Amino acid sequence: MYHGGTNFGRTSGGPFITTSYDYNAPIDEYGELSTVLALSLARLPKWGHLKELHRAIKSCEHVLLYGEPINLSLGPSQEVDVYTDSSGGCAAFISNVDEKEDKIIVFQNVSYHVPAWSVSILPDCKNVVFNTAKVGSQTSQVEMVPEELQPSLVPSNKDLKGLQWETFVEKAGIWGEADFVKNGFVDHINTTKDTTDYLWYTVSLTVGESENFLKEISQPVLLVESKGHALHAFVNQKLQGSASGNGSHSPFKFECPISLKAGKNDIALLSMTVGLQNAGPFYEWVGAGLTSVKIKGLNNGIMDLSTYAWTYKNVDHISGLP
Repeated sequence: MYHGGTNFGRTSGGPFITTSYDYNAPIDEYGELSTVLALSLARLPKWGHLKELHRAIKSCEHVLLYGEPINLSLGPSQEVDVYTDSSGGCAAFISNVDEKEDKIIVFQNVSYHVPAWSVSILPDCKNVVFNTAKVGSQTSQVEMVPEELQPSLVPSNKDLKGLQWETFVEKAGIWGEADFVKNGFVDHINTTKDTTDYLWYTVSLTVGESENFLKEISQPVLLVESKGHALHAFVNQKLQGSASGNGSHSPFKFECPISLKAGKNDIALLSMTVGLQNAGPFYEWVGAGLTSVKIKGLNNGIMDLSTYAWTYKNVDHISGLP
């Protein structure tokens, strides 16, 4: 594999699969390897080894294009492909197809050491200029060294401000107009139509002043079941907890004590997908999103919110910023 590739964004597959299809190829998924920085990272010795291979093949160019090939057996697991042309040019590719043992191969009365499972290239049928198993190029050793970065007090460009950190407070739940209200749950993927990873499920409930947990140390517990892939739970604008599935099992259950108050309480559950499955039996029916929401620890036992009127909003970002 010479050039890494990637399906970026929402075509990457999943769930929980990184988009990279780079495989540490000599040329990475961004087409990078022309800079000193890229060469100094993890692409050596592959890049240098292939460069030497291409140089060796280039030196055989004329005879490869215009010559006639002949394949000869030189012994057990030993063979040679010889190219000759009318001008007297000759190139040979000596192969040792034994996967474990090196061989001493005799070609035109000359002995050549050929490592296991490799090919030696002789552009003049005499001298070896390259062997696929012998790496002569630089081997890079990458070491990640931590570095403390400081905000820039003096702008590098007079038209730009110095580097300054800013904090934005995100509003949990629905801002602006809701998409729709529906009793019960909808499937996350069918609702967002694969245009975003985020879908808000929000509901309100009223807690009576007679609830025992208001007078005791104990807290009610939020119970959520989801087909996947991840969840942030907010109550009255405060994060209560998070949960997620994993690459082998997307569905998950979430159980967390929550802070409720007497009167109206707003529950906002942010359902998230982390890549979408694009292979396997019936994968289009798997779906994602909430399937059950309950609260236990109330005077009447368990309150099942699953059939309540839920307000929905799908968003292409999780903050109120444009």
